[in-house]
Amino acid sequence: MPRISAYGHLFTHPGPPVVARRVRYLLRCIVITDLSREYIARLSTRQLVHVLAPVLLARGKELGNASKQSKRLVRSVEILKFDLCDSLTSLLKLKEGELNYQILADGGEPDLEPHFIILVSSEGDGEIIPTSPEARNTSALAVTSSRDLRSIVQGVDPMANLISMNPLLTPSVMQLLQLELDSGDYPRPDYRRRCIQILQKLSRTHHVLPPSLFLRNVALDSVSATTGGGFADIWKGLLGEQPVCLKVLRMFLDSDAKMRKKVLHAFCNEALVWRQLDHPNILPLLGVNVSLFAPSFCLISPWMHNGDINRYMRVTPNFDKLKALTEIAAGLRYLHGLIPPVVHGDLRGANILVSSDGADLPRCCLADFGLALVAETQTLTSTTEMRGASRWMAPELIDPSAYEDFDSKRNRLPADIYAFACTVIEVRFYQINSKWL
Repeated sequence: MPRISAYGHLFTHPGPPVVARRVRYLLRCIVITDLSREYIARLSTRQLVHVLAPVLLARGKELGNASKQSKRLVRSVEILKFDLCDSLTSLLKLKEGELNYQILADGGEPDLEPHFIILVSSEGDGEIIPTSPEARNTSALAVTSSRDLRSIVQGVDPMANLISMNPLLTPSVMQLLQLELDSGDYPRPDYRRRCIQILQKLSRTHHVLPPSLFLRNVALDSVSATTGGGFADIWKGLLGEQPVCLKVLRMFLDSDAKMRKKVLHAFCNEALVWRQLDHPNILPLLGVNVSLFAPSFCLISPWMHNGDINRYMRVTPNFDKLKALTEIAAGLRYLHGLIPPVVHGDLRGANILVSSDGADLPRCCLADFGLALVAETQTLTSTTEMRGASRWMAPELIDPSAYEDFDSKRNRLPADIYAFACTVIEVRFYQINSKWL
């Protein structure tokens, strides 16, 4: 076993004392792998992750168990806040200088022990590396890299091939699918549609999300909800130093298991749909969190200080309404032009936020699309297809039986156009200090 002094030049790692102590601890974890410094230097990034991840996990467990008996070790835990991805990143940076990889753990939340590490290159390609004993004992994996995934997605019946794989692998495969969607470089016209369909099917079957959607460094910045609707509350939070909006779905403690499962399914579906959207007039989804408001979950988006368009019009008499309506139309056109199209489902002034990007002019962003679908699952006695606010609702949604050719499950795009027309009236004839007719 190499002596610790063999790594002496690394123990002088510059930075604050806490960082230095953290690096020294991590390097001691390298020493116990019984590998020489020269051998470690020859290892590829993938090989190094494969070797170090199990060691770091084991040491993290030992530290956590010992902390219950030793105050001295408790201080070490507080220094580490043990996180496998952060630990691996710190070590790889020491070896390679500038790290050209992103490291994700399939557990999503830090309290869950990951079975796999996803190593993402600067080009956006992912590689799955087993870390837990269960994962290492798994027989040959169906998917180990982005290249394997592309072959399956473009093949015959990719859904059946991926649904039948080991459930332990599901979050990692979903992350590879998310990387494919983020790349925007699709090898065939229906590739994006296939990836989204597989993502949604995997989520419905296993009730999981891609690990990159989970945000950990989230904290509350308000003592109570700032506002709320029928099925969710809005809290102000902080993601690092960035103000964020936390939309918390109401999960009742006395709800039965079937209802909780239904709500979780709808939450996952909403997060997946929202995550794929990228347009200046669509409010972006930053991620999700399932621990801050446990047992409920929240969707995290940028905090809009200007609020919705109705509030903004009250305080800004000279607001350019024509420009606002053009931006709303642009956002809706983007949603309907996607493959497959996305139906907003609840378009109205209250769901149109006004950005406040410093010196930039105010910009309207569509928000809360599809949330009515999530909300409906919380209604224990739901017997109707009506979703959204009735004043903006198309007649065929209010009374489907009056329209023989209307298919409520497949023909929702025209209903969005009707809601947009109602929103035009709402914005155009909005009167300060009075309700619009």
